[in-house]
Amino acid sequence: MKRELLLLLVYVDDILIFYRNENDLNFIRKDLLQELDMKDLETAYYCLGIEITRRIDYIAISQSSYISIKLHLNQATSEKSYVSG
Repeated sequence: MKRELLLLLVYVDDILIFYRNENDLNFIRKDLLQELDMKDLETAYYCLGIEITRRIDYIAISQSSYISIKLHLNQATSEKSYVSG
């Protein structure tokens, strides 16, 4: 029997489920919806500052957008703190 990896990521009131088999994933999702007071927001593309990219053979996660925003905000703050004299 082939073993499959299921990732269930929980942060406060957010749950992300990663699983390769779509039929089993739908069963898991349906079971969780019956047991918990939750909404299914379908496919996640961005969550908690993390970009999620799904492809046929892999899932990639990245924080590059979050980091870019933070660097931009930090640069704007730093520029405002200089006083020319």
